[in-house]
Amino acid sequence: MRFAEALRRLNARQPEHMPGPSLERIREIAALLDQPQLTYPSIHVTGTNGKTTAARVAASVACAHGITVGLYTSPHLLSVTERFWVCGQDISEEEFAQEWEHLDPFLQLVDGRGSGEVTYFEAVTALAYLWFADKPVGLGVFEVGMGGTWDATNLVDGEVAVITPIGMDHVAELGPTLEDIAREKAGILKPGATAVFREQEPEAAAVLAGRGAHGGRPPHRGGGAWGTVARPAPLPAQAFRLRAHSTADGGP
Repeated sequence: MRFAEALRRLNARQPEHMPGPSLERIREIAALLDQPQLTYPSIHVTGTNGKTTAARVAASVACAHGITVGLYTSPHLLSVTERFWVCGQDISEEEFAQEWEHLDPFLQLVDGRGSGEVTYFEAVTALAYLWFADKPVGLGVFEVGMGGTWDATNLVDGEVAVITPIGMDHVAELGPTLEDIAREKAGILKPGATAVFREQEPEAAAVLAGRGAHGGRPPHRGGGAWGTVARPAPLPAQAFRLRAHSTADGGP
């Protein structure tokens, strides 16, 4: 299959905005593919402001330490291939077409199971799961498309869950208040996961604190357990120094 044909089939799918709060279709796809998203550890990133930057920083740091890292972000600017990245290299059009050829029969099978047609975002998320497993990667970093609880990326284990500052976004889908939105985004926090929170508005912070208390580990908070020490003079790319502690309460 050629890239142009794969792209045509992808673009024919339902728009990538959430058609309804359901993980049924993406779960069915993942089961048919034998759960590729569970074949590597993962970092899961949500929030309103800075989540793409946080995901890219996490992936870049891990790559610099010799780990083969797959990064999945959204949306894209020019080509859907920008959403899939392994240590600085976007997926090629040829690889995208190959993965789509593998994935497409499973999408069509799920389309006919009565839970509605697979959406654009569910399809590209499934492709990320599959491509990272096929590479294979030693770590997956996934940026949430919208919210958290019902996002197609929420099938990853998310051993580390990062929540950047939460604001009023996607109000129609996620809820009318900051607390509602925070609850949806807190849906990526899984039992036993390491939670990393950036600075939050009091309403969002209260929701995250309540959800984090059930996770089994105290959360790491920006400004306490870690923070930016210095940002050198502007370069063609961002650079900074990071201060980190070995405990969540900010101790040495």
